[in-house]
Amino acid sequence: ALTGSFEAHIAGARETNPELGLFWDTGLWVGAGYSAYYLLAFELDPEALIEALNGQGGAGMPLGFLPGPDKPRQPRRPRGRGTPRDSDWQIRAQSPQNPADRRLTDEELAPIRQELESMLTKKCKEFIDKLVSFNRGLPYDSGSDLLKHLNNRATSEDAGIFFGHPGVNYRQVYIGKENVSRKFYTPEQLKRSNQIYAATLLHELIHTLTRGIDDDLTENVLALGIVAYDHTGKPLPLPKNKGGGSGTDYHNYWSTALKNACFPDLR
Repeated sequence: ALTGSFEAHIAGARETNPELGLFWDTGLWVGAGYSAYYLLAFELDPEALIEALNGQGGAGMPLGFLPGPDKPRQPRRPRGRGTPRDSDWQIRAQSPQNPADRRLTDEELAPIRQELESMLTKKCKEFIDKLVSFNRGLPYDSGSDLLKHLNNRATSEDAGIFFGHPGVNYRQVYIGKENVSRKFYTPEQLKRSNQIYAATLLHELIHTLTRGIDDDLTENVLALGIVAYDHTGKPLPLPKNKGGGSGTDYHNYWSTALKNACFPDLR
């Protein structure tokens, strides 16, 4: 388990190695593959990680993959055992933001945040606390942190909550494409729409709090002995196919377990 706060480790590292600080500031460690690989490497041997980032050994990852002032550059895939799968290297943070994506205003986010807050029942918080604590190896209390974490994301200049294909782009969280018809919705339809956005937001916030893609989080759920049930109350089959993101059984398993705990009545 990590000793002390991860943020303290990073703060200390950037004092002695500004290149490592640049790596973290770009946010490339967030998301598929990087979170599991680099955070583990940093915990086990910070000096080895710095060597790897400088292309001096270990994973053989030179700093040439860092985004330059003109355009993003694709990372070179580390060589050796225990590195992420090929599919893990497609990181949304290096893709241009879709011009159609739009940051939610405070007024738009407020009812979605309210719906998310109503989802945080005792059962829901217990599920999140178990999953995040197990994944990070550190105690986590969603009751005291989750809404603060959301507010920080929502208000930070370099972050934000956006309409767009669900996912995490560095510190920006995307909760689904904007439905321009919402202005014509009845109050009941608008409430359900906000609930769907809130459920997606909660899913993506958990990604930002953990070190895993969907495959990792499903493996965490299984290791914790948590069973996911479909809407009829029947246990889901154990997942078999890793990778591929949304729609795969590894994505669906932990997502369904989250739904069971936090928004079981949402259809």
